[in-house]
Amino acid sequence: MLKVLSSKTTILLKATAKRSHDKRTSLIFFIIAILFSFFLLNFRRPDALVLPQLWAEDGTIFFQDVYNTGIKSFALPYAGYFHLIPRLVAYFTYLFVPYAYVPVAYVFSSLAGFILVLFYIWNRTGLDVHARFLMCLGLTLVPISSEIVLNLTNVQWYTAILLIVIFLSDQNRKKNLPDAIIVFLTGLTGPFSLIFLPCVLLLVFSNSYRAKLQKINPVILSVFIITALIQLISILTSPTRIASGIGLSEKLTQLPYAIYIHLLNIPGLLRLYTGHINYLIFSLLLAAIVIWIYASYRQYRNTKDFRVLFLIMLSFSLIGANLYGSNISNNYTPITVGRYFFLPTLLLIWSGIIYVFQRGKNYYAFYLLYFWYFIIILFRIGSITLEDKNWKAEAQKIDNIKKDGLQLPINPEGWYIKLNNKENH
Repeated sequence: MLKVLSSKTTILLKATAKRSHDKRTSLIFFIIAILFSFFLLNFRRPDALVLPQLWAEDGTIFFQDVYNTGIKSFALPYAGYFHLIPRLVAYFTYLFVPYAYVPVAYVFSSLAGFILVLFYIWNRTGLDVHARFLMCLGLTLVPISSEIVLNLTNVQWYTAILLIVIFLSDQNRKKNLPDAIIVFLTGLTGPFSLIFLPCVLLLVFSNSYRAKLQKINPVILSVFIITALIQLISILTSPTRIASGIGLSEKLTQLPYAIYIHLLNIPGLLRLYTGHINYLIFSLLLAAIVIWIYASYRQYRNTKDFRVLFLIMLSFSLIGANLYGSNISNNYTPITVGRYFFLPTLLLIWSGIIYVFQRGKNYYAFYLLYFWYFIIILFRIGSITLEDKNWKAEAQKIDNIKKDGLQLPINPEGWYIKLNNKENH
């Protein structure tokens, strides 16, 4: 009897020690992920935390609208859809932060959103430590231009990841309320709830859902569908539609270009794009993707786990949405629309990481891919340093706006905030 108790006690102590070791290892990897991400954020935008500046719609939409219209700015769509999170940041900054420190509030709010995404990936995906580590690093290592880093204008590309992580993860009652709040906020920030809706509905009706591998809380699903419908109504009724205005037939002719340049970005070869398709490279990349989709489907049939296919479908849904909203042949270059490459590339990489996790294999290939991305970022993409527009001095003019209003210069060059004299309203 004593030997049995001793044996059970030994097993219990070993299990406790292993859990403690796993938690310690997990914490170490999470800290490394945060530090490395912080390093790359600083490399890509070395001026952002030292000398924060307003970037593009930070000023011309979010600050300008909240100053000119106040709380009514929440009802103003931009590019056809709502941007709830940037509007909230702009509104509370307007209420509580001096004008001279508005860029500081915007930049650090963007950083806080980025850290929240890292936290959700680490605590909600249920993958092993290497898979979560690689997923976190992907946020800063995807080889695109640094335009989306640390500004309110592009925070939607990161907050959309919260939607994806919530639908990938197990849900329980303790997390339902914060998840529902995040789904509401992110669902009304950018068009992503609408873009993701068909894929989420497929997830609900998949074997994965029926097998309770990815069970979605009905309240969270309802909130998500409501936000998607709100964005749909906004897009359909807005005078500034997100479509570029060219015909459907012309867009379909651009589809090969859209797929080609998105696929080029995965191996970090986007700068080979010259405005024309290299059909040999295109054929090889397309064949690789077809094989990848087939392998993912085979694994889904064996495991009933829909996550890999879910991420692949999300990626191609985003490519389709980009095609709808942009003129590919004229506008798609690695510099001008780097933000459009971010999520499709990231999600395809994530699908590979989860595929490897499901098969219980090592992640060496992804560490090598990330090393290659790191080299590209250091020596090809580089960093962006915004011109100092002397915002603190310019902000002092806001309290003394003349009757004809005020224009304040911001980055990029040629952009201006136009503020009204409130006594005229």
